[in-house]
Amino acid sequence: MTGGSAAPPVSVNTANCGTIPGGGSCTVIVSLQTQAAASFNTQATVESSAGSVSIGVSGTIAAPQAPALLTGDPASLDFGEVQVGQSRTLAWTIRNVGDIDTADRDLDSTGDLAFSAADTECAFIPAGGQCVMEITFEPTAAQRFDAQFSTESLAPEGGRIGLTVTGVGTEPPPPAVAAPPNLNLSPGSIDLGTVDVGNSVSAQITITNDGGPSGTLSVSAEEGTPNDVFSVAPTTCPSLNAGERCVVTVTYTPTGGQADDLGTVFVRDSNGNSLGTTFVTGANSGFIDIPSFF
Repeated sequence: MTGGSAAPPVSVNTANCGTIPGGGSCTVIVSLQTQAAASFNTQATVESSAGSVSIGVSGTIAAPQAPALLTGDPASLDFGEVQVGQSRTLAWTIRNVGDIDTADRDLDSTGDLAFSAADTECAFIPAGGQCVMEITFEPTAAQRFDAQFSTESLAPEGGRIGLTVTGVGTEPPPPAVAAPPNLNLSPGSIDLGTVDVGNSVSAQITITNDGGPSGTLSVSAEEGTPNDVFSVAPTTCPSLNAGERCVVTVTYTPTGGQADDLGTVFVRDSNGNSLGTTFVTGANSGFIDIPSFF
């Protein structure tokens, strides 16, 4: 055998072949010299004194695969200000920019425990794919918090990536203080006129709240003279919010003990504090003033 030839990237090696006896054989080595990624289609030829023989050789040289390589986006997370007792969650995206599928190891963390991850690993990240981890900041005090998270690829040369996180805990605002109730009784005074003994006359009083919630209210008629001639109904009003009202009726029933009767309608809170009054007066026609001769 005198030699062999082929066009690149194919080569022919006939070094193992010399003279081939009749009925004998020889192994010719056809090799591919890797170059840039490309397809090829050529002939490999073996020559001898008895002639030549050729064989078609074709194929594709593929570009080398990039190893799995992890990147983290963003490189840091700033949670800003978060009230103590509240929380905020932000996303950290881990991408595989290589050509080989991979996964990452458990997520490591150092620093303040106010930060936590919902998932500690990405079980599978395909080539060109990504995994999203949720990082939560839940401050326990009004101060600055810092921590670091890191992980690495299970694939060789996949790299290690890290995330820096910061946040500031703030005191919650003080609880809102409800405005005190502000009751307005209308009218502020009532003259029920002259009434015959044994008869009654009534008038209405409107209680309006222009302030905060009042709580349950008690309503009573109290007299300046012990004749028990004034009464009020109902004797309670439900809690009134701003703009709400309650209407009560005051009744005068003279007994004839004296000519003029004086009373006051009081509205009180659950602690007995007076929140408003209406003055009431009345006269009875059956009173006779007998002069004293002694």
